[in-house]
Amino acid sequence: MNINEFELVKEKLEKYNLVDEIENISKWFRRLKDKHIKNFLNLNYNDHLKKYNKLLVNIGFLNSNTYLDDVDLLEMYNDKDIDVDEITNLLTDPVFINSPYHNKDLDFILDVDDKKTRKYLIELARSTISINSKYHEEDMRYLYSVISVDTEQKRIKKDKYKLYENFVDYAIKHSRLNIEVKDKIHETDSFMILGAKNIEMSDNLKETALNKYSLNSKYHKQDMGYIYNAEDNNISELLGKLARNKVSLESEYHTLSMDYLSRAKTHEQALLVYYLSTNKTMLLSDKYNSIVCDILNCSNTQVIHKLYYSIINNNLEYIAPYISLIINSSNDKFNMLCDLALHSDLFSHDMIVKFNNIKYFPAAQLYYKFFMKNMNYIGLTGLIFDKLNNLSDFEIYEFLSEYLNIDEKPKEEVIKEEDKLTNQEKLDLMYKNALKYVDDNKCNELPTKVFVIK
Repeated sequence: MNINEFELVKEKLEKYNLVDEIENISKWFRRLKDKHIKNFLNLNYNDHLKKYNKLLVNIGFLNSNTYLDDVDLLEMYNDKDIDVDEITNLLTDPVFINSPYHNKDLDFILDVDDKKTRKYLIELARSTISINSKYHEEDMRYLYSVISVDTEQKRIKKDKYKLYENFVDYAIKHSRLNIEVKDKIHETDSFMILGAKNIEMSDNLKETALNKYSLNSKYHKQDMGYIYNAEDNNISELLGKLARNKVSLESEYHTLSMDYLSRAKTHEQALLVYYLSTNKTMLLSDKYNSIVCDILNCSNTQVIHKLYYSIINNNLEYIAPYISLIINSSNDKFNMLCDLALHSDLFSHDMIVKFNNIKYFPAAQLYYKFFMKNMNYIGLTGLIFDKLNNLSDFEIYEFLSEYLNIDEKPKEEVIKEEDKLTNQEKLDLMYKNALKYVDDNKCNELPTKVFVIK
């Protein structure tokens, strides 16, 4: 930096009241390079940019190749409700500064009217994983279009912001998978995840869209359609599990199983169909179709239980799913049996079956009390964490110090003598020092010590 450049920068800082926006003006001048100086001197400042004063003199932002273009966009979208701190963090992030999609992404980000939705576009625009994937442009454009339509039409969509967040999470994780998908699978999966009826279905769709077994199967597209069109969250969840199940995907019945499951009228029916459709033995049996059809045609829950029990016929493979079916039963004996099933490793299969006989019920009660006692003990750990959550920072410090022997207190920052000067005073001192090194040739580079205040 020569004296002419110094004078021009100084003059511009003072003219637009930017001097006090710089935290350490001495350090700021020492860090200025040719690009910083060129960008700043070419800045076309006006009152519309006033709220961005601190950003305009940010060293990181001044070093950007798109500094002037970005400032023009900030001015163009001046009427938008924009969080200055949020945009400052974005425009000083090296990842975003160097992104090949920088200009278009910033245009999308600044153009949205809903302030709360802007952060989802920003997260995607700042993701190195997304930037390096072939889907980045598609993902940004699609999210922007959905946000714009939702805002313009003033849609009151349940879980709207959670759906945006879910899509961003999917887009980044899908890029990380680096799996080649065909037939516009990524596009249709994106549409379903972002357009799901609620966040639970969106979660289920996202998990399936990221599952390698499903993505590598020929059924992925149709399975996502079954999940998306499900009328009930519980059915949708089981459809997702079936779509990700390797056993089912490798069987000849997979498409039929998804169709059967989608037609289940109750959660109990759906569970039975799911368990049968993921069991190798049953899928190899010629009775699979008839048994599943009997289940779907039966509306009596108790009959379904009995039917299922006749199917398992004391087969260990089916004990766990049978017990899971009776968790919500009003029969106390069934409820107790469920608790035992959760810890069936402590009992033989014969022991569990015998608990169906009422005379063994007291033994089940005894075990249940023992189980609950241990659960209460485990619960104490949770109470400790709950206690910490309700304490102030100081109280947490005191609490932890008893166990961690934390004695050191944070040291107070030492205030240097020159920090007592105002930025304007520092600037004037630097200029006075600079003049000492100027001769007839004003193009000579000023030494660094000019900008060190002592």
